[in-house]
Amino acid sequence: QVADVVLRQAVITPKEAMTAFSLLPLEGSGLPSLLQSGLNAPRILQVHKVALYCHNTLQEQNITPVNPPILPTEAQPGQPYYELELTCNGMLVPYDLSLSSVKKFIWRRSDDVVLHYSVRNPSRPAPMPDIQPPEPS
Repeated sequence: QVADVVLRQAVITPKEAMTAFSLLPLEGSGLPSLLQSGLNAPRILQVHKVALYCHNTLQEQNITPVNPPILPTEAQPGQPYYELELTCNGMLVPYDLSLSSVKKFIWRRSDDVVLHYSVRNPSRPAPMPDIQPPEPS
């Protein structure tokens, strides 16, 4: 393996750099399950990429999760996946978090993270997680 890395410049991703997670529809959302709900991805992958994958996979099943914005300023052109809301442990998952941050600060368990997707409902948003900054040492 060392020779592959040095001679061929092959990139090896250590097993610890990957994380397993499930992507399931929120109960009562009316959205179907994805064909593949058990996934593996790099721990550093940001949640917005998971939402984009979910949106694209639903579109492949001819499902367009769209919730028209209340105000025109709420529209985010070119980012239709923002219509999806991802939750974990009943908490809204911010799109700028990585999967490892979701596991550490929201999931807080050693088993695989379970993310639920639904169409964003501005009148009933999921509660935000209480993520505390680390204590200074």
